[in-house]
Amino acid sequence: MVSMRISLTGDGEMFGRGGRKLADMGPLYKQVGTLLLSQAGERLTRVLKMEEAGVRSGRLAASLTQGDPHNIYEQGQNSVRVGTNLAYAAQVQYGGTIYPREGRALAIPLVDRLKRDELWPRDLGPSRELLEYVPGKAGRAPVLIDPTGELGYGEGPLYALVASVTQEARPYLYIDDQTETVIGEDLWPAFLLGLG
Repeated sequence: MVSMRISLTGDGEMFGRGGRKLADMGPLYKQVGTLLLSQAGERLTRVLKMEEAGVRSGRLAASLTQGDPHNIYEQGQNSVRVGTNLAYAAQVQYGGTIYPREGRALAIPLVDRLKRDELWPRDLGPSRELLEYVPGKAGRAPVLIDPTGELGYGEGPLYALVASVTQEARPYLYIDDQTETVIGEDLWPAFLLGLG
């Protein structure tokens, strides 16, 4: 068990106002939740190195904004829970190995525009007639190409086909020292003074 005792001296009315504020900390938790989601979005950009690669986070970044159908934002009087329910969000946060369904391969986009637009082979050719399978040679993965360039992404390899992909953890949703400082030195005092 951990306990803490606080003795207060000074303006009794001020402490009464403070006690009433502490009975409903919802406004503070709303600010904390907004801060956590904002920081997660900024970190996501960094951990995925999207600026360098010219790749956007697409649905994952959008899911970190309130109002998005994949956003988790649950606020109570004395708590807030934030996150995203996208299936691959945990893969980015914690890392791990991805396997395809049995009898299939994972298609890895090799063209930045395909990554940005989040297009997969089934999106380009549901009938499987536009992309051509080219077996891998000398230890290289097989690829899918657009032999005519008709799709507008070039005639070279568009996707590599692999049996699995192992990704390292790239955490983006957490509370760090900077977050604690903002909460403790900015949000909390402003809330107590009635400014937040």
